[in-house]
Amino acid sequence: EVSVAPNVPLDSGPSFAAQTVMFADGLRAAGTHFLWLIVLFLTLNSNFAAFGGALALAGVTGAFMGLFVGKWIDVGKGVNAARFGYGAMTLSSIVKCFGFHIPWTAVSANALYSPAWPSYATALNSQVYNLARRSPCTLRFHIVAEGGWDLGVSIGCGLAALILYTGASFFWPLAIGVVGTVLGYFVLVRVMEAAD
Repeated sequence: EVSVAPNVPLDSGPSFAAQTVMFADGLRAAGTHFLWLIVLFLTLNSNFAAFGGALALAGVTGAFMGLFVGKWIDVGKGVNAARFGYGAMTLSSIVKCFGFHIPWTAVSANALYSPAWPSYATALNSQVYNLARRSPCTLRFHIVAEGGWDLGVSIGCGLAALILYTGASFFWPLAIGVVGTVLGYFVLVRVMEAAD
């Protein structure tokens, strides 16, 4: 039986780091995932076959890259995996911002996003779980961290909706994902360097 102590103080350093990196990931998800799927569908003229093809291409490239990325983490090259994942994620997000209105650049950016995802997610989640293991209460730790993600997604999606309501193009709401990715990288690297 698993029990949760009624009163356990959380170490604010690791909790804040996890909450911040998850907040940044929430911003990234708002711009480069949730909004992006709508933008990609509209860019492909609301054609389900073209949209499905773009997602299938992304799936194949992501699966291929996923075979190689985990080895970097396994052999102690977590910072390299984070650099690759966050670099590719940032590049993909920038291409989405500038090329969302052209079908071939939109499909290319979507395909680039998939190989970035395995290394990005592995680098992010492994560090959050490492921080959680050092916490006196992993349940409370993860509630705080997930609260950061929820806040990031809520603010990102709300800000994107507000920007689009003003009549702006999709460029600025998609740029929210770039900001989240860059912020997340700097926080994550600090966490990884502090752990070494």
